[in-house]
Amino acid sequence: MFLDATEYFENPSDDYLKLKGRYSEIDGFRVLDASELPPGVEFGTTYKTWCLNPPVYCSWLERQLNLGGVQIVSASLVAILEVFPTLRDIDSRIVINCSGIGFSDPEVFPTRGIMDLGNG
Repeated sequence: MFLDATEYFENPSDDYLKLKGRYSEIDGFRVLDASELPPGVEFGTTYKTWCLNPPVYCSWLERQLNLGGVQIVSASLVAILEVFPTLRDIDSRIVINCSGIGFSDPEVFPTRGIMDLGNG
């Protein structure tokens, strides 16, 4: 579903304030005026975006991968190197890390924000 989105930031990073990267190139992107911000919010934007149902999409994506010959292996690992013994009996050339927060990788970090998807 396509809809209008609004993001509010209580403490935005410099990258948001400077609009670095492709952030400001999103369709319908606009920085909100101070009069449009709720109390306690320092920065806000609005833009066009899309929304999907994650369980439905993930099921569809898994089926597409399976039809393409991809074998999905799910395992609970403590360290990334555990993947090799886990896959020793499987002919694999690619491993996709879906660990979420990422095995203590300093380049992986959670983000936090508030998104108002409107009344659509």
